[in-house]
Amino acid sequence: RENPVVYFHDGDDVILVASSFGRDKHPAWYHNLRAHPSVTLNGQPFSAAEVTDHDDYERLFALATRVYPGYADYRVRTDAIGRRIPVLRLTQA
Repeated sequence: RENPVVYFHDGDDVILVASSFGRDKHPAWYHNLRAHPSVTLNGQPFSAAEVTDHDDYERLFALATRVYPGYADYRVRTDAIGRRIPVLRLTQA
C-alpha cells in the first residue's frame, strides 16, 4: 500500500507523526506499520518503530510542530479524548 505522509529527518532517520488530523483513532497506515514494520520510502528500505521514550517523543513532537504547526492543534484535540498521537522512527534497513 502507498500512503502520502508528512515526514522529516532526525539525523539519518525519518520521523512520521500518526496524527489522523486529531481524530479519535490512529490512521490505518499506523496499524499497517505496526503489523509490518519493513517499509520502502522513496525507493529506500526502512524499518519502522514507535518512539516510546518520553523525552525523545517530546523532542520529536516539538520538531514536528515546527515542520507542520497543525500538529499542536491535533495534540490538543487528542489529549482531550485520551489519545496519544504516535510518533514513529524509520531507520534504514
